[in-house]
Amino acid sequence: MREAFESLMRRFQSLSTREQVLVFVMAGTAVVLVIVLGLVLMHSKIAGLEDTVAENDRILLDLTTRGEKLLADKKEREMEEARFERELPPLPGLLERLAGEAGIEIPESRELPDDLIGKKWVRKSVEVRLRRVGLKPIVDFMVKVENENKRIPIAITHVNIKRRVAEPDSYDIDITVSAYAKASPGKKKGKDKTGAKEGGGSAEEKEMKTYGPEV
Repeated sequence: MREAFESLMRRFQSLSTREQVLVFVMAGTAVVLVIVLGLVLMHSKIAGLEDTVAENDRILLDLTTRGEKLLADKKEREMEEARFERELPPLPGLLERLAGEAGIEIPESRELPDDLIGKKWVRKSVEVRLRRVGLKPIVDFMVKVENENKRIPIAITHVNIKRRVAEPDSYDIDITVSAYAKASPGKKKGKDKTGAKEGGGSAEEKEMKTYGPEV
């Protein structure tokens, strides 16, 4: 190695001054090219690392956002399940209270047979008939029923409004309100030992489930 270096130095010294300057210029250019190439490669590597970090940050942000959404969905689902876990109050009494708050008197309401939905849920419905009621009390009553949905699973499932032509701001309205609860274990559709359907009775008996005086 030493001999090769000494041989190289002897050759360099044997060159003219102009040739030596050219060798220095070429060597300097080579060094500059190596430095520039190294800087370019380093910059490219840094840019790649920055892209990787940015992508990782995006993934982490996406995971965080999804996690927050999953937690929010879980909380909302738990709240929904908690509503269904609550024991339903007697619907006729609840509707009479809400109607009273809206300035309406319910002359007639009728509980409809329970409707099993799948194996887990049961729908309980009450049909309410109002006569000669103004539009504003009707709207107030319906809003109060819908507001109860924040506490228990209840909704207006049918509305039929007829206007009394001869009377200003006077309407006859039929409203069906339904609430949902978990079905009792082992409860099935079918007939009991007497041959009548469970939860029902004869058609005449069902018609007798009327609250309030007949109109």
